[in-house]
Amino acid sequence: MLKKIRLALYDKSDYMKNFMQYLYRQKYHALETRLFTSFENLLCQAKKGEIDVLLGGEEAEEEFTVLHSLIPQIILLSEGNMVREDSAFCKIFKYQSVPDIMREVLAVVADDDSIVYTEKRATHKSAEILAVYAPFGGSGVSQYAFSMAKDLSGKFRTLYVNLEAFYGFCEIVTDKKGKPVEDFRGMSEVIFYIRQKKEKLALKLESIIVTEQKLDCLLTVEDYRDLFYMTKEDMNKLIQVLLLETDYEKIVFDIGFITDAMMVLLEKADRIFMPEARHPIQKSKQQAFERLILREHLEQIWNKTDKVPVLHRENISEKR
Repeated sequence: MLKKIRLALYDKSDYMKNFMQYLYRQKYHALETRLFTSFENLLCQAKKGEIDVLLGGEEAEEEFTVLHSLIPQIILLSEGNMVREDSAFCKIFKYQSVPDIMREVLAVVADDDSIVYTEKRATHKSAEILAVYAPFGGSGVSQYAFSMAKDLSGKFRTLYVNLEAFYGFCEIVTDKKGKPVEDFRGMSEVIFYIRQKKEKLALKLESIIVTEQKLDCLLTVEDYRDLFYMTKEDMNKLIQVLLLETDYEKIVFDIGFITDAMMVLLEKADRIFMPEARHPIQKSKQQAFERLILREHLEQIWNKTDKVPVLHRENISEKR
């Protein structure tokens, strides 16, 4: 059953009109948005219980007091960067980009258990899962995965998911001003959210994913130990949500090392790209991985694995 989050925007100026236009262009599928310029109409809708989230300017804080018991989450856009501790409402800094504001709004909603959200936009697998993994590790593997995802993003809506132990893209992923992304929320927050058994993971992902050159990126953990806490069930949950509750056509997973969760991912991947082993030690590690696959009766993993040169890779987007 479909249940979207009903977002109300309230404003008496043109600010929210521009905000509304952005939401329509971006097509936030989880949201059903309506703009109010009359407080009487807003109050009437709230009394009917048809608003889940209200977003308005800080100047309307006094008016919103009467709505406190009628709307689960009221968020104010503040002109200052200091939040008053005596405020009854959540506040977000107004003078930032609309995408940044929406990320904060979605993060608040995703963590609010009183707001119900159910959306299944597909009844079957709608995206292709691609995994990049090298048993011997080494530099160039993540670059290969990132470049492949970027190539694909030219033709398909693509998500790059970094499952490495350490963050290595400071010079690649930048913010709107071109500065390297340093303070980010990535897989650590995803894993924590799943383990809390929260049900709005698709919404949470929209608040975490960053975009670079039209490529959506889910960055790596802040602490390498978080990856060890990710169970098979957690990985299955993440894959299910990505396939059924997002619009991605290609999902590229950059796998750093093997855990039970990563083995599940390799099983479910449509194709696996493994950089060619060039040295005796690399070949030995690759053979050890192959023996593991055979011992676990997971030959299908090896059957869908393509060995690829890291430095002279074909343009994957032309092959698909």
